[in-house]
Order: sequence, then C-alpha cells, then structure tokens
Amino acid sequence: MRRTEARRARNRTRKRVWAENLAIVLLAALAVFLAGRTGMVQNTLPLGGGQSVMGGYSVGPAVSLAGGTPVRLLLRSDTSRYGVEYNQDAVELLYNQGLSDLLDGSLRSMEPPEPVGEELWQQTITEGSRWIFFDYLDTVIFDQRDGSGAGAGRFFLVTEKGGQAEQVLYYNENDRTFYRGRLREQVTYPTLLLSSNGAVFAFEEGSGARSLSPYMMVLNSPPDCKVYGASDPVETLESDGWIPLVDSLGFNAKAASPYTTATGSVIREGADTLRVMNDGTLQFHGSETGEDRYTALSDREKDLQLKAEEILDRATKEVRGPASLTCRGVRALEDGQTEVIFDYLLNGARVQLWGEGWAARFLFRDNVVSAYTILLRSYTETEETCTLLPVRQAAAAAAAMGRQGSELQIVYPDEGGEQVSAIWTVREAR
Repeated sequence: MRRTEARRARNRTRKRVWAENLAIVLLAALAVFLAGRTGMVQNTLPLGGGQSVMGGYSVGPAVSLAGGTPVRLLLRSDTSRYGVEYNQDAVELLYNQGLSDLLDGSLRSMEPPEPVGEELWQQTITEGSRWIFFDYLDTVIFDQRDGSGAGAGRFFLVTEKGGQAEQVLYYNENDRTFYRGRLREQVTYPTLLLSSNGAVFAFEEGSGARSLSPYMMVLNSPPDCKVYGASDPVETLESDGWIPLVDSLGFNAKAASPYTTATGSVIREGADTLRVMNDGTLQFHGSETGEDRYTALSDREKDLQLKAEEILDRATKEVRGPASLTCRGVRALEDGQTEVIFDYLLNGARVQLWGEGWAARFLFRDNVVSAYTILLRSYTETEETCTLLPVRQAAAAAAAMGRQGSELQIVYPDEGGEQVSAIWTVREAR
C-alpha cells in the first residue's frame, strides 16, 4: 500500500513535468520553424536549464576514481580530426590507449601555470598541427608531482612537438580563466591512427555558429543515444533483501533492531540512523557525540570526495547497471560543513533526477561524514534509441528563446518512471 502511494505521487509529479516539457517542446518547435530550420522537432530543446556546478572541485586524472575519465575527446593530427562525445565506450577506449598517461604525465610535470587570454587558446586550436582536447564535464583538480601546487580545470588541451608533449592549456570554469603550463620533463605523445570525422569547435565555424557556445563540438550527425530502462531497486527486494545493502554500509542490520515506518525501514546503531526508504532513497544521519562511523583521511576536498565515493560505490555498484558516477562539485556551507554532490552518468550524459537533480549528497563536518542522501536507481540498456535534433538546430531553438550562445548538453531526465530518454538542455552559466 505504501509503495502504491509512493508510485502515485511520482506519477503525479511526472504528469506535471510532462505538461511543462510539452509546452517547452511546442515553443522550441516554433522557434526552429521561425529560424527556417528542419528536423525532428518533437524532441527539441526543453530549456529548463541544466544544474549548475556548485563551485567546487573533483579529483581528476592524477587519481583513479569513479567519474575520472573525460566525456568528450577531440584529437587533431597533421591531416585529420576525430571527435567523440556521448559514446563512453569509445571515449574510454581512446583514453586507455595512452591519452590518460599523456594528460596525467603532462599535468604532473607542468611548470607553475600562468593565466593566458582566450585568444591564445583559440589560436593554438586553429593553428596547431597536433593536439588533444579533453572535457571532464565538471571541474577536476590535479596535483603537481613536487607538491608545488594544485590546479583545477574542466577543459584541457595538450599540444605536441617532436613526438613529445609540449604544453598544457586548460580552462578553469570556476574562475573563468585560461591557463598555460610548459613541461619541464619529457612526456611521450601517443600516436593514434584515426579516420577523420571532421569534428570542429563551434567558434571555428565563424558567424554561422553564433548560436552555439564556442567550445561545443560540431559533428556531422547528432549523437546516437540509447533509451534506458529505469527502476527502484528497493521496490523489488524481498522482506530481508535490504540487509546486505545495510551491512555494506557498515551497519549490523540484525543487531541494530530495525523497524518499519510508513515510508520505509529504519536502522539505529548507537546514535547513528540509516533509513531505507520505499522510493529507493538512503538517508544517513550520524551522531554528533558518539563514535565516528565514516572518516576521511583529512578535511581536504580530495580526501572528502574519496571517502564519499567509497560509500557511494558500496551502495550502488550492485544495482546501478551501466550508469557511472561523477562528482559534480564540493563546496563549503555557511554552517561550517562541506557538501559533496554526485550525479549518475549514462553514456557520458548526466542523469537529471527528480527533486534537486543529483544522485547523492554528502555532508562532512571536518573530515567526518555527518549525513548523506543517496537515490538508488537501476538502469538497463534497451534496443531503442532517441531521435535528437542536430546540434545546430537545437541551438537555433535555444537562440530563438533568448539563450543564444548557451552551452547545450544532453541529459537523461529521470522522474522515477520505467524508462529514461535523452534530451538537449541548456547548461547554466557558471
């Protein structure tokens, strides 16, 4: 009965969001028509605005973590260009063929970086003969080998000279600044034989791409995105099926005397509480005076994220299916706590969950987890694919609705239903 009521509540939410999206779709279709465009307008842009990154960092290529691989790559050789996005198998295949070592080694051996103008960044792209571009979707942090400092960026560009990496340019989305660092040690630049697919950045197309954010990748065809099945893994568990999950999170479910409420099961151990909700939500609240259950190595952002990822992986690895996890950001709160936010990714595209949009939220007081909320979801691949507008047409719809030059990204809205499909959305300015 309780689960039926929860499903009805989610259905009411889905109907409201569907009505809002339908209105936006109709407006976007009109925008495309007025712009003189053609295409599949029924899947055009719901401009509700993507989630904004909360200012912080996530651990990047110097440390191997969930979500530590890029979501977009663009490689330029002397005679060709090859770009890939929203195809995580292809991205990771390339990344593991020397690109990971290239970026990691280049950042570790980089001299202290200096701010540079955007003109140098664009000139390097248009005039350089060999370079590789990496996009991590959100900001990642990296350490230098000698401990002389750390940096953070979302976009990275490694250039080549004489078979070696020459320099790293990167863009920090938080302070909106481009940086350049030359290398003090040799780092081998990989040789990859790839057929050109003509990928370019929007700024290279001149006035014809004013409706696009300058570093969006323009390909000859829209991404081929799958439809995924989605479900609440808690809903399918037998009466005691949640016990292994609770045990994996450090609670002794049998000794803790769990009890049932209208919204789910509650496990108390000492002064700590873990709730397993009927809608798949896990909620932990720690004691302020008792023994600390989850402790990071230090209160550095990097160590806080590591501890959060460890807990999150325990909770989701057996149920999330093809989805991966990425850290959206870390930030200090006014009450002195530190917040760490995570998202699910499907094939390199962010999943936008109901409510706040995120998959998990952790709160730390100093280096101790004080609370977390995790939305458990199970995803499965289907044989269906989504029909998406080409990026230029989606950008034309955005421009006609007053969002010219905005960055468009593909997301999977998940309102708790049985399937999720990809759509274009506007990523809010940082």
